[in-house]
Amino acid sequence: MLIADRAGVFRLGLKKLFALEDEFRVVAQADSAGQVPQLAKKFRADLLFVQAEIAEEGPGDALLRIRQAAPKGRILIVSEGIRNGQAQAYLKRGASGVVLRSAEPATFIQCALKVLKDEPCLPPPPNE
Repeated sequence: MLIADRAGVFRLGLKKLFALEDEFRVVAQADSAGQVPQLAKKFRADLLFVQAEIAEEGPGDALLRIRQAAPKGRILIVSEGIRNGQAQAYLKRGASGVVLRSAEPATFIQCALKVLKDEPCLPPPPNE
């Protein structure tokens, strides 16, 4: 698993959470979009948690570059919030799902397990 997030505390928290699960192992961490493709390719990460801001980092489309570097990897976007249609847009660009940053720890694990079975994991639709 690769964790890409600008907040070191968040990366550490996810790493500790998944360390409690036998089927997961964090192989790399990144704090910018520029690091993710080469780390994903080097470590052949099968699961990538990518902060939404990193996925949107320019120039160009960082999410597409990540997808190209890890064609078999499942990408979960970690987002502060989600607007109508945004989750579907991430899926169209190569993500396997979206999990809200404020989600309970068990939700991160459940989403990881779902996407590894090729099932999408999406947050509940936003209330408008």
